Amino acid sequence: MKQIRVLTLPLALWLLCAVLLGCTSSSESPALPADLDTAEEIVATLCSPEFEGRASGSTGGQKAAAYIAGYLESLGLETLFLDTYYQEYGSTIYQPGSLAAQVTLTTAEGELIPLEAGLDYLCSLPRTAVELALPIFTDPEACRDGAGIYFAPDRLSCIQWQQENPGSAAFFCEPVRNGEQTALLSQREGTLLILDSAFSELCAEGASLSIRLSPALSEGAVWNVAALRRGSEGENALVFCAHFDGSGMLGEQLFPSALDNASGTAAMMRIAALVQQAAPDLKNDLIFAAFNGEEVGMDGSQAFAEAVAGQYQTVSVINIDCVGLKEEPILLTAEANGQKLRDALSQLNFSGEVQPSAGSYFSDQISFNRYSNCFPVVFGCSMDTSMEKGHAHTLQDLPSQLDYPLIEDLAAQLAAFAQEHGDDSFRDLAF
Repeated sequence: MKQIRVLTLPLALWLLCAVLLGCTSSSESPALPADLDTAEEIVATLCSPEFEGRASGSTGGQKAAAYIAGYLESLGLETLFLDTYYQEYGSTIYQPGSLAAQVTLTTAEGELIPLEAGLDYLCSLPRTAVELALPIFTDPEACRDGAGIYFAPDRLSCIQWQQENPGSAAFFCEPVRNGEQTALLSQREGTLLILDSAFSELCAEGASLSIRLSPALSEGAVWNVAALRRGSEGENALVFCAHFDGSGMLGEQLFPSALDNASGTAAMMRIAALVQQAAPDLKNDLIFAAFNGEEVGMDGSQAFAEAVAGQYQTVSVINIDCVGLKEEPILLTAEANGQKLRDALSQLNFSGEVQPSAGSYFSDQISFNRYSNCFPVVFGCSMDTSMEKGHAHTLQDLPSQLDYPLIEDLAAQLAAFAQEHGDDSFRDLAF
């Protein structure tokens, strides 16, 4: 059985030099475009107003998919799904323009205050019409079973309570008008509002909220993007993946979604470029995939896992979700079947801090757990870090908060890993 080879720093630096200085490997390197986008340029493009926050199924999301597909095609990679870089599947489509929201706050003194979307509040996008008028309580027990609307002390408390009480209504207060900590979250069930902090004192016991929302989510066709570097045998596959969908827009409010997850998408695309430049001769197929629909239940990765798992004896999955936040470590987490792959990856030499984590990480690699021949891991950061420090799902999830040398280093190390272990299967690999 082939043994793991410990990846050394000089190998990673050589691979990076092969791209920056135009070096070639023993195989003939493909002629890559001279103006190929860097990680920083990829993030800037994905977070630009043209891409409208990349909500699943939106016009901006379709443009993002086309941009990623064009990048991968320019590298000379093959299509994975017959003659196309796209995998079509059915999922949720965002339609925030059809929200037609009406929200009114009634104070304890009986004053009616109509609230304006995008200025006084933001809200989740409902799948069905919402019409309710309920009292406000700060005691979560008083709000169960639709008896009231829960006024949570902070965002995480609100989210956790809604997860435990699907179908209920909840809200919290943060600055909406100046956009400092604004959040937009999508809920499959229930209603979530974020009121501007100016209304916090008015939301006392005895106050109530009237909420009318028209459906803003529907079902339709959306697309993953994937490309293939074919191996000599192709019995096993190594997948580098990231979700490219983001939080979208509400009215004129753009949620750039840089950390979550233009960062991971950029890293995946840069890995593809570095691997192509090195042009290694490998036994296994290398797959580079950008998933849609992570923010609406990981539908994209589920569709991809179902399509790919049956094509290979083993599928080793390296997911990348929320990486490169300044002054924050990257966590390497494995699912139950991915421990050996994580152990191999932990041998890499990163310029920044990368920490193996024994915890769980809720992202697209979970979609591969149902297949016994899939071995998934994920590079990311903790939920608290992404939400509180990285401002995930907020207006402040901006490209400026990312450490691009760290993202480029992650890509270089993982590209070198692909070259070093592109013949390996991690099912029975001994270390």
